[in-house]
Amino acid sequence: MLSLSLSTSRRGAYVVVEVTGDLDMSTAPALREELLIILWGEGRDIILDLTGVGFADSFGVHAVVAAHRWARLRGGSLCLSSPSAQVGKVLRITGIDQRIPTFPSISAAMAAD
Repeated sequence: MLSLSLSTSRRGAYVVVEVTGDLDMSTAPALREELLIILWGEGRDIILDLTGVGFADSFGVHAVVAAHRWARLRGGSLCLSSPSAQVGKVLRITGIDQRIPTFPSISAAMAAD
């Protein structure tokens, strides 16, 4: 059973994707698919709001890294906002926070542009 919910909204030039649930082996494909649909459709610049994510494993991290790469290939961007302490720790340990811009809030991500 998937324990992931995704909702999207447009905020200026950005598509904000609010993620709720765990990013793991069972949910990473759904995240990857949704981000691909957005990148090939309505938006080039994505803010991935991780406020509602309590857990992320290597599969979830890989899905985020792949989406970041796809965004850059399309001339866009993907950044992260509001990771929980656990998810932030995973991002730091893997070095992802050095490769993908990570911000404490959506407004901080938008202001960094």
